[in-house]
Amino acid sequence: MSKNERIKSNMNKIIIKPLKSIKFNFKEEKRDVNYEEYSVNEEKFEKSIDIDSIILNESYRKNEFIKYIIEWTGSQKMELLYRGTRDGMTSQKFHEKCDNQGKTLTLYKNDKDHIFGGYASIPWSNEGQWKNAPESFIFTLTNIYDFKPTKIPPKKEKKHGEVYHNKNYGPTFGNDLGLYDNFNKKGWAFKFETFQDILGKTNSLFTGNKNNEGTKNDNFIIKELEVFKIT
Repeated sequence: MSKNERIKSNMNKIIIKPLKSIKFNFKEEKRDVNYEEYSVNEEKFEKSIDIDSIILNESYRKNEFIKYIIEWTGSQKMELLYRGTRDGMTSQKFHEKCDNQGKTLTLYKNDKDHIFGGYASIPWSNEGQWKNAPESFIFTLTNIYDFKPTKIPPKKEKKHGEVYHNKNYGPTFGNDLGLYDNFNKKGWAFKFETFQDILGKTNSLFTGNKNNEGTKNDNFIIKELEVFKIT
């Protein structure tokens, strides 16, 4: 047998082991990873997407927040309908700009610079009644507890509909989060009756008042308010 024939014969006898059975000898640095921080589906948004938002532009975490909003709403198209500091911080201006516009996302920013909001799955109106909109939700992006951005769904059994339509109110979600006529004065956050208390902090998530945590209701000052049409 020639030398080349012997080499070829030996090669045929080599057993290729599955990759999973191979043990590597190099040392690898161990890290504890919280995989919940990576729950946003990166494939569901375009990197070039932008939102005409003063609230988000003022945060160094803007891109992160946009990813969460896209994941929660299932849409990459957001059209600014209303901005409080531009159009007027009143319920009248809100309804002029936002009624009958389809699905909307509202961003609130309070005087402590916490960002939160709500998604209304039906169009706003000024009819003066609670309305069922089971796909609606509220959310926190930043808060006094440093919780990560969290979507808060409605309860299965609740006293009121997910949204409240009234000409004297701004965007109002259940009996849990809303704005009185003059937004420059105050909004309100109740101890959750319509939405689930999945973070265990209820209204203090939005007011930023730890001392009033768990009280039936509390107020907060609005610094900026934006409403977007979701398409």
